[in-house]
Amino acid sequence: RPAAGPGRPGPRAARSPPAPPATPPAPSAAAPAPGWQPPAPIAGHADAGRHLYTSLCAYCHRLDDEVSDMGAPGLKGAVHRYGEAWLDRWLADPRGLAGSDAKAKALVAASPYGLVMPKLHAMQDAQNRADVIAFMKALETANGKDDPADQ
Repeated sequence: RPAAGPGRPGPRAARSPPAPPATPPAPSAAAPAPGWQPPAPIAGHADAGRHLYTSLCAYCHRLDDEVSDMGAPGLKGAVHRYGEAWLDRWLADPRGLAGSDAKAKALVAASPYGLVMPKLHAMQDAQNRADVIAFMKALETANGKDDPADQ
């Protein structure tokens, strides 16, 4: 083996492993200003939600807990099964949630046609979502009737 010299590499020195990246300091949680309150949840209105259901949702969804001919789940019991916060996220972006959430993936897998609800323009409004969820909550207490307005 030729000796090390100009232009020739010498024996390699043992390298130590690279140092782990420095962890950034934890962000300091600033205390909220005195008197600050988190925003109140939006109150939904079942009557407005029933109107939205009739104009946007009735083509695919039934009011009972049965799967429709389109393969969409019935709305009765949905609030109990999924919770209001999850339904709010689902209504806002069904396809996005179906790509990242196990519950949403299971819902799509349960559809006989593997359909994902479309992202509806009207559901980009938080008040509309709250209204539809209020209507679904009313379905759960409808005492066996299909439409809470019939009571």
